[in-house]
Amino acid sequence: MLSKFCVHILVALIGWSAYSQQSNSIRYTIRNGLPSNTTYCVVQDDQGFIWFGTEAGLSRFDGVEFKNYGLREGLPDMDILNFYTDSQGRIWFYTFNGRVGFLENGKIYNSGNSPLLKNADFNSRITSIVESNSKIYISSLQDGIKVINKSGKTDSINLGSFTCYLIEFKNNCYWFSVNLGDLEFSLFKVDDLIKNGLKGLNREKLVSGNHLSYVESIDENIYSSTHNLRGDAFHINLSKNLIRKQKSDFKIYNLDVVDDQVFLFTNNGIKILDKERLLTTDLATIKETTFSIVDSEGNRWVTTLDNGVVFIPKNEVTQNYKGVSINALESPLDSVLYMVHSDYKFGYLDQDNIVDLFDHPQHYLKSMYVDVSKNVWSLTSSGLFKNGNFFNAEFKATNTSFLKGHSFILHLSNSLKYVHLLNEFVVNLPYQNLGKIWDFLFIEEDKILVASARGLFLIDLALKSISNYEAFDRLQITGMSLDKYGYIWFATNGYSLLRINIDLIDELKSQELNNFRVSDYSDVYGKTLLVDSILYASSPKGVGKFYFNSDGIVQVSHISESNGLHPSRVNDLQFFQGRIYIAQDNGLFSFDHGRNFEENIDFPVIIDEVIAGDSVYAKPDNTLSFPYDVGTIQVNTKTIYFKDHENLSYQFRLFEKGETDPIWSASPNNAFIFSKLSPGIYTFQVRVRSINSEWSTPQTLVLRIRNVFWRTLWFIAIVSSLLLVAIYFIYKSISRSKKSRQLLLREKIESDLKALKAQINPHFLFNSINSIQSFFLEGDTVVAESYLIKYAKLIRTILNHSDSPTVLICEEIEAMKLYVELEKLRLSKPLDFEVSIDDTIDVYSEKIPSMIIQPVIENSIWHGIQPSNKDGHIHLKFKLQSDKIYVIVEDNGVGFINGKSLNSKPHGIRLIKERIDLINKLEGIKSNFEISSNNSGVKVTFSYPSNLN
Repeated sequence: MLSKFCVHILVALIGWSAYSQQSNSIRYTIRNGLPSNTTYCVVQDDQGFIWFGTEAGLSRFDGVEFKNYGLREGLPDMDILNFYTDSQGRIWFYTFNGRVGFLENGKIYNSGNSPLLKNADFNSRITSIVESNSKIYISSLQDGIKVINKSGKTDSINLGSFTCYLIEFKNNCYWFSVNLGDLEFSLFKVDDLIKNGLKGLNREKLVSGNHLSYVESIDENIYSSTHNLRGDAFHINLSKNLIRKQKSDFKIYNLDVVDDQVFLFTNNGIKILDKERLLTTDLATIKETTFSIVDSEGNRWVTTLDNGVVFIPKNEVTQNYKGVSINALESPLDSVLYMVHSDYKFGYLDQDNIVDLFDHPQHYLKSMYVDVSKNVWSLTSSGLFKNGNFFNAEFKATNTSFLKGHSFILHLSNSLKYVHLLNEFVVNLPYQNLGKIWDFLFIEEDKILVASARGLFLIDLALKSISNYEAFDRLQITGMSLDKYGYIWFATNGYSLLRINIDLIDELKSQELNNFRVSDYSDVYGKTLLVDSILYASSPKGVGKFYFNSDGIVQVSHISESNGLHPSRVNDLQFFQGRIYIAQDNGLFSFDHGRNFEENIDFPVIIDEVIAGDSVYAKPDNTLSFPYDVGTIQVNTKTIYFKDHENLSYQFRLFEKGETDPIWSASPNNAFIFSKLSPGIYTFQVRVRSINSEWSTPQTLVLRIRNVFWRTLWFIAIVSSLLLVAIYFIYKSISRSKKSRQLLLREKIESDLKALKAQINPHFLFNSINSIQSFFLEGDTVVAESYLIKYAKLIRTILNHSDSPTVLICEEIEAMKLYVELEKLRLSKPLDFEVSIDDTIDVYSEKIPSMIIQPVIENSIWHGIQPSNKDGHIHLKFKLQSDKIYVIVEDNGVGFINGKSLNSKPHGIRLIKERIDLINKLEGIKSNFEISSNNSGVKVTFSYPSNLN
């Protein structure tokens, strides 16, 4: 009736002794993400996810996080009582209030979103779901039975007050009802009931159904139970028409039958029901269990009524003894496994019990040795004992001495000795401070390698000498073993595990040691043990198993807490009767020497979702297409692996179509981010491995970055051609423009020269010099000097301004004042020169085109005022209007008379207009020049944009 997802469910437990919650088990509760601590059932889907039915909805677990589902996600009800997996892999579930749904490809289906379930719900609690002949049969406490055909049609039959349970028997579904008081049962084929109703039935055969909890069948045998204060178990044999009942003193919450085994889930743990005697034996003492499965990795999941879910990893390691610190192990001739435990007791292992032989309660028991005659030599803080009696008080256990086998290196504060315990052979060695001795190793009959806190040393017993190996000075070697191929294994504290040919030890340099590292799993190793062509080495993470030959490492496995080891320190390793025994601070553990710890990850990597911009693609297809400007693409994956998720390793690669042999890259996690991919077709692949598995089969996702027509090669070619043509014509245009500009520049130079000539009129120069000379001749040197200074300053200003297209207004005004002062010298009448400026004009920052005003004023003086019979007056004005500066020169001269036109105006005015036209073209500005006149004078207006450069 319940899920048959894995036929191996609980099979691994058969024959096991009862256990409580194991040391490496994990309990998941609401603190870890479960929606409730009340969990009723558990199942694994075909992707490997573990699903839990709780009183607060469904919960899915991937080994890292729980994803919870409620009404918003499509559940028809929140109390999920049980699961049933059909032949199509759909996981059916039913709720406390009679609602039905199923999971398929991670999606929830119910009566609201699936035509198959349109009429599947009941008004009372559902008792069972069974599949037979491609039909789904559902029974309830009070609403009879419903049958869902493959086409989606739903048939039903109302059985009145009769409670019914369904079983599959001889490839058909049967209604099963039992009278617990009279031990009677009824069995009817459901298809016949749907077809004929109750009319053809012998009513006397119908029995009033009592409230069972769950019913399961094996061939012709039915097993059921009641859910009362005291649970009763029932066995019904259909062929013998036999019903038996077994009373119990515990409550039965659930029942399951797998591989001919009957399991009861009770308030007092998981029980195995003996099918013949109906007696129970304890399988697990976890309280308030409601259901349990073993997943595809061999791990056990147990749901409980009020304390969440218990996860118990598959254990390849047996815990032989727990709660006691085991310090050392010894097994002479593989006959008896002796041990030192609790710091001062000595004993041996008898099955799973330790039998103590003697102890040294007053003396710390450092280590021991058992010789072939089974004499026990124990080294304590008070001296050496033999079979529990003092043998030699001189040989004491210290932090710097070490006993291994029958040999003892005694390292005291001022002496160093080698002692052979059996024949009491003692060699006094020249003293050298070795510090703490971690291990020693005979490499020849009279030569010993000693690993200590101060490096690696060689003791030559024949020569009574000691020397060190400089290459190992900075290494802390904690264990050594010599294999049959002539290689020494060095376990180090901080430099991992080394394997070095014994012939190379003398020649090695410290910088060469890195070439001999054989493990990246841990940097710290301790004890070592050689058995055949396998080396066992302990580390803080557990024990490594290294298969090797003469060429190197062949295979590596790691045995850790996830395999059943305790996380405490490993004190010793020993081979005994085909098993490897591990002495730890928390007990004694063992595993079969021939056990292969390699794993296969059944559910390697699931590409769970892809995030691109604001879009999320859940459960994406094998190919996804994105626009060219997609930006960042994030691929999130999941790996269904429960034992040791933190030690998973990931590799990925992203390559374009046509690329050969792309390289794999390591990733620290299972999320992969790619930015600014160019248009094209990319293949993304990801794979995973555990510490004991090979790389999984890569999972593939094709990412297509779409191009747009303006980024295609043909479009780029066309545009490039057009650009080349355009560039050619632009070049020609620029060339013509350059020639035109050169012509303009030449005209400007000529204009500058003409303007300069106009400003420095020879008559003006000559007359000005003559006037100044006359002042000197008349003896008026002060006036002569003043005019001479003004004359020089004016000439210098004109010459400076001739190189610049613009000048500051303040400088131009100052130059015009100087010019007028000098022109007065040769003028025969008075001349008044007035300058007015708008307050809005900053004459110290605003500029004016050069060589414009002077020719206008010169024209006013000699063509307007000089011919007039009036005193002369010239007014120079500066105004700002609408981002334009207006320069106005007004005089009271004779004006344009006698019908003169603009073309007949003086030569200087024509030069000004030509210069303005050139400035407009060269500087890209727009300026105007206007002249108006009457008989009372001339008005010249020149306007240009403000803020000239």
